Amino acid sequence: MKEINFYCVEEEPNLFIFSFIKNLFENKKKVIIYSDDKDKIEKLDNFLWVQKKTSFLPHLIQGENLDSITPILISNIKENKNNADFLLISKFNNDEYFLSTFKKIFYMYCPINPTLNNIARNDWNKYKELGYNSKLLKKNSIGKWEEYTDFIN
Repeated sequence: MKEINFYCVEEEPNLFIFSFIKNLFENKKKVIIYSDDKDKIEKLDNFLWVQKKTSFLPHLIQGENLDSITPILISNIKENKNNADFLLISKFNNDEYFLSTFKKIFYMYCPINPTLNNIARNDWNKYKELGYNSKLLKKNSIGKWEEYTDFIN
């Protein structure tokens, strides 16, 4: 069954992305971070290069040399160029073929902004209608991820 996990992120989004993909990288997993916003891609790319002096995350933007073998690829093209198992997105994507090339999809949203929260709720419902098994993960008061089967704020 198709699966998508929604992450309700109350911290700075790029910090979440850094720690999330660092965990995947340390477990020898490949990931694509997809956005159709070139400005977001550039900011994330810059952030990942300067975030930690002691922790290197090898990544490329799609179209750069060796983008097909990098474990972490940032892309605005709906193609699984590096044969990643995981996809990280922050808005609805209905390209069934593209989505089907991943074992698991992660959708990140920030609940602080009511507009973005409503968009995420609508996207949650769209994925349910497409037959996705959806889970929502949100940190509890002691910082542990809790799983929900219904969308919450």
